[in-house]
Amino acid sequence: MCRATGHAGSKTMAVVGRNPNQSLRWISTTAAAGDGISQSARSTASYPAPQSDPFLIEVNVRPPGTGGTWSTLYTYGVDLGALQLLRAVNDRDRFRALSSPSLFPGGHHPGDGGGAQYWNAHCMIPVHRDWVRVPGDFFEQVYEAIPKIVPHVSRAELSVAPGTLFSSAGEVPWIGYPLMHSRVSQRQLLEMYARFAGGCRVVLDATSGDDLVS
Repeated sequence: MCRATGHAGSKTMAVVGRNPNQSLRWISTTAAAGDGISQSARSTASYPAPQSDPFLIEVNVRPPGTGGTWSTLYTYGVDLGALQLLRAVNDRDRFRALSSPSLFPGGHHPGDGGGAQYWNAHCMIPVHRDWVRVPGDFFEQVYEAIPKIVPHVSRAELSVAPGTLFSSAGEVPWIGYPLMHSRVSQRQLLEMYARFAGGCRVVLDATSGDDLVS
């Protein structure tokens, strides 16, 4: 599946599509350590290349979402929100200039090139149990428990008001996110996310429970 943000006139749209029979293949690699963390890598094997048949699933005319906006800004140096404003006022020169990602090369460079300065992950914080209460200093508690991840957090935001009590059966299955990055490897990033998720569960368990429901 392919997701992309594009522009038509003064409109911003999210486009979702599929491309069956594509020649590019990804394989799942799992470490021998048995830590349960797996990552995808491009396969170097040769595959037959039948005629691809891409098709469009949907087009959503809307502003870019916050998750993709911040990730793109920090990783590639492209501000999707600013581009939307420039497109609305038809400032084509600035739009074209600011649409170019950073010039980080490929190969062994962090982020594997394509303009990315590092590997980046939009790490959602799931609701892992019923009746979760989010403390006001949620991120501070997690950072205190896992200080090594702090230099790798670009941005963190809660999507619920501190003190809110809600169930895992609610409409929103997460409470917020950090943007995390690594200049070492994609695996290091996934390992940090796993540690962060574990720290979040500990903090939430300490302030949550069925006894909070009156």
